[in-house]
Amino acid sequence: MNGHWRLEYKRVGNQVNVIPLNKISMDCGIPGGRRSKHHVQGPIYHGFSAHVIANQATDFASFHCFLHRRNSVLGTHLVDCRSRHRPRGGSVEPDAGGGSLKQANTQLSKMLVIRGRALHGLGQFDEAIAAYDAAFSITPDVLDIQLFRAISYGKVNRHADAAKSYQAILDAGETSPWVAILLGNALLQTADYEPAISAYKNAERLAESEPDAKQRAGVMADLAMKHYELKSLMQNFVTAQSPLEVRALTKVLLPSEAICQKIFKGTPDAAKIASFYAAAAESGEYAIEVPEGRTEIKMKFATSDDMNTGEGTATEMAGGWKAMRGQWESGLYFFDVSFCQPGESSGLSLDGFIKVDDKWYWLPKAWRIVRKD
Repeated sequence: MNGHWRLEYKRVGNQVNVIPLNKISMDCGIPGGRRSKHHVQGPIYHGFSAHVIANQATDFASFHCFLHRRNSVLGTHLVDCRSRHRPRGGSVEPDAGGGSLKQANTQLSKMLVIRGRALHGLGQFDEAIAAYDAAFSITPDVLDIQLFRAISYGKVNRHADAAKSYQAILDAGETSPWVAILLGNALLQTADYEPAISAYKNAERLAESEPDAKQRAGVMADLAMKHYELKSLMQNFVTAQSPLEVRALTKVLLPSEAICQKIFKGTPDAAKIASFYAAAAESGEYAIEVPEGRTEIKMKFATSDDMNTGEGTATEMAGGWKAMRGQWESGLYFFDVSFCQPGESSGLSLDGFIKVDDKWYWLPKAWRIVRKD
């Protein structure tokens, strides 16, 4: 398809608005009166599908302030094509002060951001990051580039890089509480719990006039604190010096009947579970014995509301907990803990940790108790 394409976008001040639409049928206009009908599935960016924006070129230099295509070959570097391609209303030839070239570079950076967002929308996160890197090298003072890049970092589990980007945005003077929340989320993923708590607390301070953000920051600060507390508690089992010490530490985690009633909505199973754990506490049947060398503690969580439905965060938990669906009190957090060798992703896994009335309890494989006659 030959022709000369111009990619249009909307400007509000220094911001470029990219509007995603999904699964629509659109008219793609080509200068010269030619129009072609395209049925496109995926994000749409100002008249071009994400596939068009993302795939028309492999080198970033071809995405200058106008998107050109002649004889199936996109334009090369902006400085090489400036005499051949002119924007509507004037030339891109630099003036004596180089202002037009600077403006053109700014436009190039914006086009790279649009490319990055298109690639992100297609799930090509590494390629999106590369586009944002190129844009950042041109206009490092544009905070949105760091924001979009940080979001893509999170999609490929580069949470430490995401945290650095969010921190840089805040250090540059950004006062949005949502950025501080995103920083906390990234730090939570890297198990940097104390900095995560600080980030969420900062978000609460920034959100005095934004109740939704303030509430979210408070919820996340509480969750980060639970991670921090539970990790500290589990560290005691890593450093325990004797089986007797391990049994003593474990015994205080097994719940009483009163606690089980608070966890399991006062159902008959609550009394059954409590009775079983009371006997186990006396016999020492359950003990959290951590193998030597498994010093790295990893955690994942599910909400009790998800545990009741088996959806959302509950899908990460052991399948046996399906037997307990519908029995959990609302508003609780359920944790799985793994003790791993440093650098490993799996190890000794124990689930059923939960905090009630400011104290931690352990419900090891409670579904087995429910299934017993």
